[in-house]
Amino acid sequence: MNKRLMPRFYLGQLDLLVQLTEEASELSKAAAKMVRVIRGVNPTPVKYDDALAALLEEVADVQVVLGEVLNMDDWESVAVLRPEKLSRWISRLEEAHAAKD
Repeated sequence: MNKRLMPRFYLGQLDLLVQLTEEASELSKAAAKMVRVIRGVNPTPVKYDDALAALLEEVADVQVVLGEVLNMDDWESVAVLRPEKLSRWISRLEEAHAAKD
């Protein structure tokens, strides 16, 4: 890939982190909008398909920026952490579910 086509060629680490913060915030808002659409308790004029499209767009934006912020070693660390995080989450869900029974 042409190095000039990479945002990190033009932006420093701090600017990339600011961009990540912005995109993560937009992803959070899109996820909250999906909750409103799915629940239907707090009405919104946004339709499901539009909310989903917005969510997917924000996921892509976050992934693009993460690709610029993280290096290969960072991604390897994430790959190691991911199963641990998933396992812990499942354990908490199992505990909460068992407590209801």
